[in-house]
Amino acid sequence: MEIHKSAGHGLPIYHFGGDEVAHDAWKGSPICQEFMRQRPDINNNDDLKKYFLYEVAKIVASKTKQSLLSEVLRALLYP
Repeated sequence: MEIHKSAGHGLPIYHFGGDEVAHDAWKGSPICQEFMRQRPDINNNDDLKKYFLYEVAKIVASKTKQSLLSEVLRALLYP
């Protein structure tokens, strides 16, 4: 986002997906598995993905005027 500002062009909309990562990619991560053990509200990879996308959405929303978060909306509306 900073590179856009330095070029004189703000970034009014930021889109990110989440489907670029294989569905089971986090299963093999010891860090992700430990994080899930520490969070009783995160029971599986789908919950972890929703949590991650929600946290990223909050960061993006704090830095841009508008966020296009199709994966977040899809995950929240159609679990």
